[in-house]
Amino acid sequence: WGAAVNVVTSGSDSFSYLSFAVVNGNPAIAYFEYPAWDLKYVRATDANGTAWSAPVAVDTVGNVGRTCSLTVVNGQPAISYEDFSAGTLKYIRAIDANGAAWGTPVVVDATQGWQPALAVVNGRPAIGYARPSGGIWFVRANDANGTAWGTPVMAGDYGSDISLQIVNDTPAMTFIANARLQYARAADANGDNWNP
Repeated sequence: WGAAVNVVTSGSDSFSYLSFAVVNGNPAIAYFEYPAWDLKYVRATDANGTAWSAPVAVDTVGNVGRTCSLTVVNGQPAISYEDFSAGTLKYIRAIDANGAAWGTPVVVDATQGWQPALAVVNGRPAIGYARPSGGIWFVRANDANGTAWGTPVMAGDYGSDISLQIVNDTPAMTFIANARLQYARAADANGDNWNP
């Protein structure tokens, strides 16, 4: 391994809940910065990540981004994240391929969702996440950009530390529940039906 590179140094601020992806050929990171309580995004200026651009504030209204997930959706970076202040699960997509500017956040679930895992499922963004009130949930957008979202469906009884991937053309999630590592796979390619 090479030497670690300082991506962001910000005085007394700290960073948490990182999510890492390759965006338009270069590494990029979404993260929660506190005590500002902001969701931020930063992208390398080269394909190896030896130099980085200045961070971009993605959402700064309230306590946002405590858990987040970054992926590329229809050619542009997108982030699903927890809005702790509003008690909601949100989604936001950049308006350019590099993530220099971002659109308006969309409320995906008005019931607070945390530890989201964002992926593209059958051509549309989808999120696996937990609700504090219980259950592992899955929701898929109604369009390729994520401007509108469907109704969440329960995919598991309880869990945390969620990961979402496509397995044999069907969404699947791993999570920790009752001190067990669990795996669940949807019964269809869109994730409309699960067996919690």
